[in-house]
Amino acid sequence: PRCAWTDWFDEDYPIPGPDGGDFETFAVWRLAGHVFCDRPRDIECRSEKVPDAPLEEVGQVVQCNVSFGLVCRNREQPGPLPYCHNFHARLLC
Repeated sequence: PRCAWTDWFDEDYPIPGPDGGDFETFAVWRLAGHVFCDRPRDIECRSEKVPDAPLEEVGQVVQCNVSFGLVCRNREQPGPLPYCHNFHARLLC
């Protein structure tokens, strides 16, 4: 079977506060009704603010993992106002 990228997922929006963040996870996507493979081969994540920038250059602490999706926690962000960007992610299935 030939692999293909899904559309970009963006089902969560950053929630303020130390326990908030942006959680674009497989569980969130499935609850929203998205259907995708059980074991993706790869994942791509991007910031809505700077979609063409590599994730490493966005200046945020983010987990982008093919096993669960994307997690950004406000409390892990640098600076005086720790707040996650809104992120998008897609899967290679």
